[in-house]
Amino acid sequence: VDCLVSTATIGLGISAGPPGEEKRTWWSMSFLASFHVFRCLSALAKGDTGKSTSNLKRQIFYASITVLNGLFLFASIIMTLEILGPRPGTDQEDKLPGTVNPWTMQDAFAWAISLFTFMGNTARNPSGSLGQLVCIAGLLVAFQQIAKVGPILINAITGSGSFVGRYPIESRHHRNHGGHTIILGSATAKSLIEFLFEYYHINHFTGGLDFEREASDVVVFLEDSKTLAHLRRMLDLKDASLFRSRVFLIKGNAFQPYDCRRASASYAKRVVVLPNMQTSDVDRDDKTNIMRTYAMCAAGPRIQATCACLG
Repeated sequence: VDCLVSTATIGLGISAGPPGEEKRTWWSMSFLASFHVFRCLSALAKGDTGKSTSNLKRQIFYASITVLNGLFLFASIIMTLEILGPRPGTDQEDKLPGTVNPWTMQDAFAWAISLFTFMGNTARNPSGSLGQLVCIAGLLVAFQQIAKVGPILINAITGSGSFVGRYPIESRHHRNHGGHTIILGSATAKSLIEFLFEYYHINHFTGGLDFEREASDVVVFLEDSKTLAHLRRMLDLKDASLFRSRVFLIKGNAFQPYDCRRASASYAKRVVVLPNMQTSDVDRDDKTNIMRTYAMCAAGPRIQATCACLG
């Protein structure tokens, strides 16, 4: 991709053709630059050392850029194929710009928007077989993007929380000696913040100067978004500023392998399962937390699990 984009940019300045009829090609592989954007977004999301896993604004930013880049990609591809490819009933000649009503970028972009929004565009549609195949592929990508962007939009509209991200293990593993810690269970936000204050208490480290080197990250991995939202408000307090950047909030289910991967369970060193101290059904709460412990141990063979029970 890098070579094609580079040579296509250089090729735009080279003239070719019979003597006296040299022309500069309009053709360029520049639409492949959108693949660069996808790669950069992926690297940026993985290397984001901020709290991108629980920040709705960042999720909306990544999703918006991804959708816009996808629109540009399919618009460029369909314009390229429709201009280069022969059309049914013609003399099999390439339809260069300026001849026989060629596709423009405006036409292609309008077509891509109608495709991704499922509105349809009767003004102009692909006539070549390759363009029609791209149209089918675009529909599949549109469905995939809706499934990915849908939860983010719902969270933005309803305000139900924005904890659908992942733990950025690629950029954080060097901060953790042996792995990070995952907290799950049925505990309330008050119990969780008290646990975090104790976990990061300065007395648990060699000295104050060694906190930055020794303190590992904590992933709070819960099913209840309301508890996570309450905990996030508590973390915004001044008293939690010492460890706020080390705590990542993720909504998920310990029994779902995909959610466990979002919490990077296979890289975790320890799991702490906390109970709900205010529950009226102690037996049920203990059984559920024990099953959560087994599920996390299966997701990460190196995990040291601790399950606190009330019964």
